[in-house]
Amino acid sequence: MIDKVLLLLEEKAKEDGQLKESLNNFEQNKKSNEAMQQYIVKEARKHLNGKSGGIDSDTVLGWAIHYVTEKNENLDIPLKGAESLRHSVKPKKVEVKNTKVEVKKLKVEKTKPSVVQLDLFDGLF
Repeated sequence: MIDKVLLLLEEKAKEDGQLKESLNNFEQNKKSNEAMQQYIVKEARKHLNGKSGGIDSDTVLGWAIHYVTEKNENLDIPLKGAESLRHSVKPKKVEVKNTKVEVKKLKVEKTKPSVVQLDLFDGLF
């Protein structure tokens, strides 16, 4: 999916100077193809409102253009690297008290199998 979107973006950038500049600064603006795909999928889920269905390519292209040209802060997407640390949850310290654990062994009784296997030579002698 993302390959087709990228091709459409490149075609559109030939006519749109702002889009061309945004595509040229794609990585410097801390954007990635994976994040763009996640953004498009998130927007599609919102658009479909939990229902199944399809979305026309012009709408998907519009979301891709919005992702490329908009600042990351306005996109509500997780960022990679140090920027994502502000969104991460720090683990709480958990105090573990020394407790005794009682382990019981279960007795397993061996029983004879209910199926009797006949020998090839049974009944010959």
